[in-house]
Amino acid sequence: MHTTLLILLPFALVASAAAQTSPAPSPASPSGFPIATDRPSFSDASSLVPMGRWQVETGGTDFKIGSLKYGQLPELLVRVPLSDRFELRLVNVNYSVFEGGHGSGFQDPGVGFKLRLSRANRKAAGEPELALVGLLQAPAGGPGLRADTLQPTVKLAAYLPVSATDGFGGNLVVASYTPQDAHFVQYAASVYWAHTFNPRLASFVETYGLTPLSRGTNGGAFADAGFTYLLDKATQIDVRYGSGFAQNRDGQFFGAGIAFRF
Repeated sequence: MHTTLLILLPFALVASAAAQTSPAPSPASPSGFPIATDRPSFSDASSLVPMGRWQVETGGTDFKIGSLKYGQLPELLVRVPLSDRFELRLVNVNYSVFEGGHGSGFQDPGVGFKLRLSRANRKAAGEPELALVGLLQAPAGGPGLRADTLQPTVKLAAYLPVSATDGFGGNLVVASYTPQDAHFVQYAASVYWAHTFNPRLASFVETYGLTPLSRGTNGGAFADAGFTYLLDKATQIDVRYGSGFAQNRDGQFFGAGIAFRF
């Protein structure tokens, strides 16, 4: 059960979640609005929360892998900027609920940062937005869900607008996991396309791969898609669906959430 949870851990880190899911970002506003999030996709966004604001993102996901079913919530991500180039993050405050209740508990929480690598006001055509994302998870989860040591993750997030309504981007990820003293390093890469329908409604489609899925196993490939909707300039709701290309092995998932900027 712990191995299965580790396989699906990247989903929980939505942190993956966000392929700039207000997808084609509008020019920066002095007020810091409208909201832009890191959920609901596997990829993290390249954008930061602006100075003077802070942000809370939360939601839930149901997973199904063969006969195994479980859910997780609140997928809490809290983002607090310390400058226009750097934000602190509380990540993966998350409770897993397995069907039947056996093995349910908190996952390992983490703290991290996001550092802007590109210029805040990019002018050149074709100049991407880049950010470095770091995460350190602490072995503080529930029995059977807790690692044996600290687990670091590093991501490079990129986004390139190609029109007023469309853009593409992705993440490169390296993570170190140590479930039950069985250390392994996992590599991941994602690519997404984002489209804005109108000032409130946006969507994304994404594919990504992980290798290995767990210690001693092969890699896996996944795809997901979703929508975001602005209830107002500071509040966004989202929905997503995804599946492994080898669905009988890697399963499928459905999630929804909400985010607030203050």
